[in-house]
Amino acid sequence: YAYGILRRFLPEEKVIGFRGLSLTADGQGAVFDVPKEDVDLVLA
Repeated sequence: YAYGILRRFLPEEKVIGFRGLSLTADGQGAVFDVPKEDVDLVLA
């Protein structure tokens, strides 16, 4: 589910590089590792 939302807003070739997806305890958020060169893209 979280990857599907990411793919709506970010290019597929960037989303493929995200690793370690975990849902928050309440299930309302997700946490994942992003390659250093893509951090600004995700935070924009």
